Amino acid sequence: MEVESKDQQIKILKSQVEGTKSQVRIIEDELNKRSHTTHELQLRLQDYSDDSKKINELQQKIKSLNSNISNYDYRSGALSIYEIVEIIFSRMVIVEDVNSTIAGLWDVTQKKRLSILQGFQQGLTDRATALRLLESQACTGGICDPSSGEKFTLCDALKRGLVDEGLNQQLQPFEQAYNGIVDPLTGKTLTVSQAAQENLFPKDAAFRCIEFQLLTGGPIDPVTHDRVSPEEAIQRGLVDKVIASSLKDEKHHTKALSCPKTKRRITFKEALERSVFDCHTGLRLLEATKLHGFGAKSTFHYVWLHRSKVGSEGANPRQSFDSSGSDAFTPQQRNREQGGKHFLFR
Repeated sequence: MEVESKDQQIKILKSQVEGTKSQVRIIEDELNKRSHTTHELQLRLQDYSDDSKKINELQQKIKSLNSNISNYDYRSGALSIYEIVEIIFSRMVIVEDVNSTIAGLWDVTQKKRLSILQGFQQGLTDRATALRLLESQACTGGICDPSSGEKFTLCDALKRGLVDEGLNQQLQPFEQAYNGIVDPLTGKTLTVSQAAQENLFPKDAAFRCIEFQLLTGGPIDPVTHDRVSPEEAIQRGLVDKVIASSLKDEKHHTKALSCPKTKRRITFKEALERSVFDCHTGLRLLEATKLHGFGAKSTFHYVWLHRSKVGSEGANPRQSFDSSGSDAFTPQQRNREQGGKHFLFR
């Protein structure tokens, strides 16, 4: 009996061992499968890594080839320096400055940007329009270089050829309007509106300064150079309420500019509406074409010079200059221009 019991126990143990061996074989098979899978994954990852390296190498070669091609095209004359700059700037993200004044002109024919002075010198606009556009720049932060988007004081703008001597003198009050006019009695810094009320600043120029600032983002605090809302400006006494209210009515906006593209008489507000944003600087440019009658050697220029001399001999120079802007047209031309349609473009 005792022997049979031991044999039975041995059989049971053998059965358990066989069962354990079977489980071990199953586990080994599973591990082998997983090992193969892991190995395959490692091989695939290695392939992906190799492919990634090849892709990076190809990208570097493409960049190098593009650079060599651009360099060759530039050196061989196939690409101009302007086109090279276009390629560089095309990779930059520029935000449109909706509160900017008009920074320059865009020559539609030559496909290039010009400063306001260059536009006049090349016959794309008249001097009166150039002066008004530069006035808007001077009283809102500085004279613009449209090629870079930088703004400069009149002193620096003169050195860089953005204004000439005559414009430099005429724009001085508008730069003062941006920085504030100091009351000689109190030493207090006044806004252009306050200075005009104290007869320390020409009222017609003050009106234009306020118009330029209101249409390009709001009145400017001359102390902080921050923009403020028209309502806040009125509350703080920075802007006269009557002037601010009158400027809301477009009937008070004079057609003091000549559109550089259509040559029609337009207001500053209309000029802003017709402007396009430069994809390189985010600033506004006015499209321009060269038509007869404008430029440094035009009849307009000699009329302007003549009237400026007359003004210096006794009449008010400011009035003489303003009248020249409209008298450059015959009465028939002026009636036709003011009654014509204004074509907007973007």
